[in-house]
Amino acid sequence: MSEVEHRAQRQIEAAQMLRKNYAAVVEGDPEMLHDLLEGETDLFEMIDRLIVSSDEAEVIVDGIKKREEELQARRKFAEDRKARIRTLIEQAMSVADLKTLKRPLATLSLSARKPDVKVTEEADIPTQFWKAGKPRLDKAGLRAALEAGETIPGAAFGNAAPTLIVRKK
Repeated sequence: MSEVEHRAQRQIEAAQMLRKNYAAVVEGDPEMLHDLLEGETDLFEMIDRLIVSSDEAEVIVDGIKKREEELQARRKFAEDRKARIRTLIEQAMSVADLKTLKRPLATLSLSARKPDVKVTEEADIPTQFWKAGKPRLDKAGLRAALEAGETIPGAAFGNAAPTLIVRKK
């Protein structure tokens, strides 16, 4: 160990001994102990810096939350716009009686989709189409039975609207 390292080690040991013996020096005087600790350590300054750092983190979290809300609203607007555009294209192709339309950016086609299951009266639907637990309809089973030609009280197929398929190039 070099002389500098040896001296530093001795100073650390002396500081540790002093800290252990502070209690004896300030016995019965908590203010003096507080003053000695504040003067001899960076504890209070470190705690103050941590408080400031916590406040800064809180500001960042609040800012991110606000930005997330703004972005969710923008995403919802864009999703709604996309759906409206698709509906307009579907309507235009239906009116023009176009099943397929090749364009430079995409090939569009209208495809007949399966009709939606329309529940007219839930109370009339037989128990076999209800899932266990909290009662809820087994719409897949209901669809399969209707497709097989069964007549199910309280359920029928609705009108099948065409759906737009877009294949981008």
